[in-house]
Amino acid sequence: IFAKTRAKGEWIKHGKALFMRGGKLAFDVGWVGCINGRTRITDNKWHHVAFTGGNPIRFYVDGKPDAQGTLGGEADPKGSVLKIGWTSTSFPDGGNRFQGRMDNLRIFGRVLPAGEIKAMYEKKKAPAGQIAHLKFDGTCDDGSGGLNHAVPEGKHSFGAGMSGKALSLAGGHLV
Repeated sequence: IFAKTRAKGEWIKHGKALFMRGGKLAFDVGWVGCINGRTRITDNKWHHVAFTGGNPIRFYVDGKPDAQGTLGGEADPKGSVLKIGWTSTSFPDGGNRFQGRMDNLRIFGRVLPAGEIKAMYEKKKAPAGQIAHLKFDGTCDDGSGGLNHAVPEGKHSFGAGMSGKALSLAGGHLV
C-alpha cells in the first residue's frame, strides 16, 4: 500500500512498508520484524484502512481495531521517499506491488486515537492535523500546491472510487 524506503532498488534495513499478505494487512520494518493483521480485506469490497505508527503500531479496518504490535527500528533510512503502491524490487512474499483501487489517502502529523479513526470511517468528522490528502480524482495531485511531486510509474489508471475517482493500480506505483 505504501513504503518509506529508497526510491529505486532492493529492500533495505529499516525500510518501512504497509502491504497485503494473504489478503490481510501487514507492516514490515526491514530486518526488524513484521506485524500481521487479522481481517481479510481482499473481498472485492471497499474498506477503510487506517495505520498508526508509534508504540504500539495499530491497524484499523472499517473503523475497528484489527491488530497491534511493537517493532524496534530506527529513523527512516537516509534518502528515503514515500512510495504508494510499491516497496522495492526484492520485497519478500510478493508484497512489493499493490494491485487494486485506492481512494482518499490521508496522512496526519500525529497518531490518531481510535475514536477519531472510527469517526472518520463513519464520515462524521475529519480529524485535525492532516498534512496531505491524495484524493486521486483523476490526477496524482495531493493538494499541496506543488510541494510534493508524485511521479506515476508503471500501469495505473483512474476508475470509480468511494467518492469520485480512485487510483487503480495493476503493478504501477507513485514515487
